[in-house]
Amino acid sequence: MNKISEFLQAHTWANKGPIRLKYKSNPFTGGRLYTLFQNLRSRKMNERLNTLIDDEPIAEVDFNANHLRLSLAVFAQQDAGDSPYEDIMAVSGESRDGVKGFITRAMGATCKEKAFSSVYRLGWDVPRCENALAATYKCFPKVMLFDGIGVKLQSLEGSILRRVILRGVDKGIVCLPIHDAIARKVSDAQWVKQAMKEEWEVEVGGVASARLTIKTLKSKQ
Repeated sequence: MNKISEFLQAHTWANKGPIRLKYKSNPFTGGRLYTLFQNLRSRKMNERLNTLIDDEPIAEVDFNANHLRLSLAVFAQQDAGDSPYEDIMAVSGESRDGVKGFITRAMGATCKEKAFSSVYRLGWDVPRCENALAATYKCFPKVMLFDGIGVKLQSLEGSILRRVILRGVDKGIVCLPIHDAIARKVSDAQWVKQAMKEEWEVEVGGVASARLTIKTLKSKQ
């Protein structure tokens, strides 16, 4: 982290601040990278994509369905395919946001009951939760859910992004972490995408492939 901090001191971006590695209770839970830049809004206002790195336009490289893919690769040695959320959507009848929200809570909770309780706050009832869970297991019978698996996957995610950022330092490329994505100059987009793909596949031992998307201000308009 010291190497990253020293490199970034000479560069500029909005909400500039140090990149910190934060764990939950031990080195195997959490381990995500945090920086003030990720606090900029990205949905309705597109604040992040409207900012610059070293006075140049930026883009974000984002892992697709990352925790679901990591869970399947690490614990089941299975590739999730091109569209795992959409596969569950087709069986459950839920929207993509609905599936994503359910999976996120199911992986973050320590048990099924707590996961369901969390989803109830979104207006879901028991039959809807059971339907989404059944659809998930139908598409991916070996997927690991519950048991607080989400924070364990965050540790892997943080390790992947940290290695990508360090590779960027060696190439003189600024990489700013945003949860499971990286912001960088548009001109560096393809290099960062390839580095993220390579490091993700190293982390899972080559048993699966990462899928990534590049978001620019133009693509969000």
